Parts: sequence; structure tokens; C-alpha cells
Amino acid sequence: MNKELDGCVDAAAKRANFKVSYRCPISVKGKLPGREYEGSASHGRIVRGRVFIGYNNYYHAIVAGDRSFVNSNDGYKFLNSMDVH
Repeated sequence: MNKELDGCVDAAAKRANFKVSYRCPISVKGKLPGREYEGSASHGRIVRGRVFIGYNNYYHAIVAGDRSFVNSNDGYKFLNSMDVH
């Protein structure tokens, strides 16, 4: 599972052209394993994302923009909105 999650992060970085500077294991309510990551893109943009694997699917959410937006309440609210039932 770790290999697949890291592969998702690396693929996102390649597609969106950013360099990953941070990644760590996370989960959704202990149900789905995942990764949170952050990276930097051109023009000072920051990318923060979360990817999870479960139920034969990948679930991916990304917030991108300047650091103040990515670290804002709205940025975290969006990332924290991912849920499983």
C-alpha cells in the first residue's frame, strides 16, 4: 500500500509540475490509508494534497495557491472535508 500511495503523490507532482518537499502517512478516520504531501511549484505557488486508497478507488484532494491561501482555514476546511462512510 505504501508504494501505491507514494506513486500517487509522485504522479500528481509530475502531472502538475511541482516538487514534493514533505509527505507523511495519514488516514481517514482510521479506515483508509493515505498520504498528505506538500510541494512547491513555479511562481511561488504551494501545493498541498491528500490521497487515500480504498474500496478499489483512489481519492485525491489538492489545494494550490500562495502560502497564505494554502494555510488558510478555507484550505484546511477543504482538505478536511474528505470523508468515507
